[in-house]
Amino acid sequence: MMTTRPSAYATLPDAHQQAYLAIELLPADEAEAASLEQLRRHVQEHTHQVDLRELAPAVQEILGSAYQVGCGSSHIWVLRHGSPTRLAIIADQLTTAYRDNSASSPFQPAHDGPG
Repeated sequence: MMTTRPSAYATLPDAHQQAYLAIELLPADEAEAASLEQLRRHVQEHTHQVDLRELAPAVQEILGSAYQVGCGSSHIWVLRHGSPTRLAIIADQLTTAYRDNSASSPFQPAHDGPG
């Protein structure tokens, strides 16, 4: 009898991905910064996904028609319409390490808490 071991790269039906948002370009204005911050909160609230690409409809709804949203094999990418450069990517934290450049944005979200 032959025993088959699962591949280290096999995706099990109940294996979860840990979604995170990496904003790769600076927001064009305060409105875009606010939309990206809303998107970040949504992704953080829905971190554990069997297939993070299922977040794509919500990403499109949050960002609106000014953005093109698409999926790769295990990620979601966001482009400004008419721009070939990726604005942001939602990927699996367990298997990727995209750089988030949002900290250098001149448009910082308003702080709603103490301190």
